[in-house]
This record gives sequence, C-alpha cells and structure tokens, in this order.
Amino acid sequence: MQNTATVIAYGREENGGLALSSSEIFNTTITGAAIAAAVDLGLMDELESSGEVSIPAFCRAHDLDIGCIVQIVRALTSCDIANLDTDTNIVQPGRSFQQVYADKGYFLWLVGGYGYALQHLAALSQNASTPADMDDRSFVKRDGRMVSAAAKQYGARYVDREFLAAIEPCKNEMIADLGCGSAARLIEIATRNPGVEGIGIDIDQNAIGLAQEMVRSAGVDDRIQVVCADIRKLEPEERFAPVTVLMSSFMGHDLWPKDRCLQVLENLQTCFPAVKRFLLCDTYRSDLIPSKQVPIFTLGFELLHAVMRQQVPTRSQWMELFAESSWECVSTRPIGIPYSVIFELRPRTATV
Repeated sequence: MQNTATVIAYGREENGGLALSSSEIFNTTITGAAIAAAVDLGLMDELESSGEVSIPAFCRAHDLDIGCIVQIVRALTSCDIANLDTDTNIVQPGRSFQQVYADKGYFLWLVGGYGYALQHLAALSQNASTPADMDDRSFVKRDGRMVSAAAKQYGARYVDREFLAAIEPCKNEMIADLGCGSAARLIEIATRNPGVEGIGIDIDQNAIGLAQEMVRSAGVDDRIQVVCADIRKLEPEERFAPVTVLMSSFMGHDLWPKDRCLQVLENLQTCFPAVKRFLLCDTYRSDLIPSKQVPIFTLGFELLHAVMRQQVPTRSQWMELFAESSWECVSTRPIGIPYSVIFELRPRTATV
C-alpha cells in the first residue's frame, strides 16, 4: 500500500518529482475518452486479436466515419497506446497497449458509464442537488449498459478467478448472488459445478430481464432462477430457505451508512436461515493523499460516490461492523482491483 507519509498534496512528491504540464493533463484527458470509445467500438479488441488494423477497412466493416476514427487513434498514439502509419492508415499496438487493454474496463466505466456526472460535476456538487431520498441516486445519470460492460471486463480479469476459487468447495450447494446483474458469475459457477443450484437477486428489472435471457441461453434455467427485489428490504421466502452460500460483488457499500448496513446483514440470516458462508466482495475507501501515485480507479470511484452522496467505508470500518454483527469475518481474499477484497463471512453460530 502507498505510504502516504512520503506524499504531499497537489501531485508533487517530497523528492522533487516534476508536476504534469497543462498540455499533458489536457491530452491525457482526451486520451481517456478515446480509450473508452475504442473499447466500445471494438477497436481495442481488434488490435489485441489481429496485431494491426487498417482504419479504412475497419470503418467500412462497422460503418464508421474515417476522420473520427483517425483522430481517436491519434489520441491513443499521444500516450504510446498505438502506433499509426499515416501513409497507410494502419494502426498497431504501442508500448502501453497491453497495460491499457488489461485495464480497459476502468476507462469504459469512468468515461462511458459516468460521463454525465463528470460533465456536470460542478452542478452536482451543489447542496440543491442532494436528493430528499438519499436512496434515490437517479439524479446522477449514468449509462447502465456501459457500467455493466465495464464490470464484466474488469470483473473477468480481476474478480472471477478469486470468486471461483472461493466457491470451488461448493459442489452441491444452493447459492444466492445478491446484486446478480446479468447473472454471469452465477451461470459460470453452475456450469462448472453441475450439482449447484442458484438464485440471482437484483433490484434492476432490466438486469433481471438480461439475466433470464442469459440463464436460458446457457441451458441452466432448470437450476438457476432470478428474482427482482431490493436487498435492503428483502423478506423471507420459501425459495430462499435452502440457500447455503451467499455472494455479492461491489454492492456492499450501497448498503451504508453503518446502522442500515448492519440491519441488512442481520436480516440476511433471517431470510436465508440455512446459510453457512457469505462471500462479500467490495471496494473500500483508501484515504490516500492525492498524488500521481494513486492507483487506477481509486480517485474515480471515491469522487463519483461522493457526488452520489454515498458513503464508502474504509476496510477498518467494515471490520468494526462485522464485529458488531452476527457475522464473523473468517478470512479476506485480496483481488486485483485497488483497495478491494473478498470478505468471507460465516454466521457466528456456525461451526467453521
């Protein structure tokens, strides 16, 4: 973890590191938008799979304006993400391509998913923008398709492997995924383990519709069902009774502040009386002093949740909450996303 004692504010280090110039800041801002566009258009995937792309041919195949695509690629070249032959309009990966490609989901999340919030940051900072109902965050518009696509990308790279490893012992279990989204992770687990059954729960009706389609397409609709419900207001149901494993990914901070989160966690044991394990994956607050050394994602995550008036707890605050709850945190499993971890919880009455 970054030693914040060695860093002072405004992006300068005590050892005299040089600050970024205005042109560098401006150009990298443009490049971030270009990365998100190149990901959404499929250009980054094409470069990864083919090694080079003819811009004219790519534009013909996807009905794109060649002038726009050339300028997007030029923005990528400014940060050495791509190399462009201006005579042939053939683009190849640059020295930074592989790292950016690995992290492409973050750019799609920030620029594509929360572009509105970034554009209206000043207005959204006004107290007049604070909603009367603090659970209603629709005042911060976001592109759900982009957010879902981004989550799938960085989830596949940084989260799924750890989740699958943690779930591996569950050969013949009933698993509930809280905030299941498209149910992709639940489908993957059920596909790997024929004895597993599952329930996906999400508050978003559109996500539930997509999940139902994916479950049917994967041929596991006889073992997985999806439910549209608010985790914060969940009530016991007969179909919840056999669930022995709960999992949740990047939704836990939405349950805060502390008193409400504690109440929700307690209620989960009422709704799922047979539960033995709860794998809670979330990003916690870093409390880093801003500098050039803050890792990718952290500044954007904490800024946008502040705009949404959403408290993001620190890791120690999570541990304090668990200590007050009927859940015991028996282990933590770090994942590749900065300041993120899988907390493995078990009911205190259970035999570990």
